[in-house]
Amino acid sequence: NLAYLLAQDIGVGLKDPAAIKEAQPYADEAAGLLDQQATPQLYVGANVLDTVGWVRFLGGDLDRALESLNRSIEMHPLQVAYYHRAQVYAKQDKMDDARDDATTALKWNKQPVDASVALNAQQLLNELNIKNKVSSDR
Repeated sequence: NLAYLLAQDIGVGLKDPAAIKEAQPYADEAAGLLDQQATPQLYVGANVLDTVGWVRFLGGDLDRALESLNRSIEMHPLQVAYYHRAQVYAKQDKMDDARDDATTALKWNKQPVDASVALNAQQLLNELNIKNKVSSDR
């Protein structure tokens, strides 16, 4: 979807603050349309909320990002939503929660499975374990 593509700035591989700011209204509009539906399609709704949460995370709004990602996972658990929520938890220094969600994303056995999400989850787990080791060595 457009909000995700803008926020990720896929063409350059960088997360450009201007692109993230441009993505926010699209994500919010999609979430608003979802809220207007009496019975949203769960998979689609979960994807929309995941995008909203990710855009909010990239924009630095961690509390609202977590709220959207929680709603996404409650609506229909998605591998990518667990990975994104793990990123939020890590940024909030909730390392146990971040590890739990990254592990869930890594060991995902439901369809669809996204290998790139699993790879990113493994990388995040490695980073969290390094941080944990460094803090315990102090």
